[in-house]
Amino acid sequence: MSSEITLLPVVEHGWRSGFRNMLRKENSTWWGTRKWWVQTLIWVFISNSVIAFILWGIPLFDHSANTTVAGSGAYELIRVFIQMESFFATFGVMVLAQGLVVNEKKFGTAAWMLSNPVSRSSFIYSKLIGHGWAIFIILVTIPSLFAYLQVALKAGSFFNPLPLIYATGVISLFLLLFLALALMLGTLFNSTGPVIGIPIAFLIAMSLLPQILGGYLPWLISILPSRLTEFALLIVTKQLLPADWHIPVISTLVLAVSFTIAAVLRFAKEEF
Repeated sequence: MSSEITLLPVVEHGWRSGFRNMLRKENSTWWGTRKWWVQTLIWVFISNSVIAFILWGIPLFDHSANTTVAGSGAYELIRVFIQMESFFATFGVMVLAQGLVVNEKKFGTAAWMLSNPVSRSSFIYSKLIGHGWAIFIILVTIPSLFAYLQVALKAGSFFNPLPLIYATGVISLFLLLFLALALMLGTLFNSTGPVIGIPIAFLIAMSLLPQILGGYLPWLISILPSRLTEFALLIVTKQLLPADWHIPVISTLVLAVSFTIAAVLRFAKEEF
């Protein structure tokens, strides 16, 4: 008995040339190896350790102290988680994304892949989508689920998860900005130092600008993407958002799109 295997060509043209194959390749770097569950364990531990210590390591929320995690107390604990998540996940994106483009150029795999019918725009977009999806699941979704289950278990009931879902969506938009920034920097530099150093400086600058220029340039402060982390904390504790909440959302989207376009344009000029 014989069998015949027929290879089916993927027909894509222009900027989409090779996109599906490249996306499959990027997905395999996460889901085709043990990397996904190793990283999941790491980030669940990092982002949930404080919540676990508060809930199970100290007697602050014992019934004997007349304090429980029911009602608003549950959301206050989730607020602590969101604070930890927004801080550590941002650095997690920087670490995980620092070599996405640089290492491909350094080890020659980018030149090898582009020798096939693969467009340079597909190279960038596949990394943005493939790694963005993995980061969303591993750094945000699964740790958030563990935090919710921990608090619900201590509270003895399942509380409304929508504030947490909305807050993690806001955090994900903030992380997307840093992923796009890392991809752009990877096309500009040939080492990982600037690719991780510049985003750290960018993050620090956003935290210092309100204190330094808040009284002189209030319009600049209002558009800072870092306000998204503040919005996430307000959302998860059911507080009202400021009237201008849409401004940093738009500015973050504009910056993320701009960084991605800049990465595509710069990579198109890369010589191999």
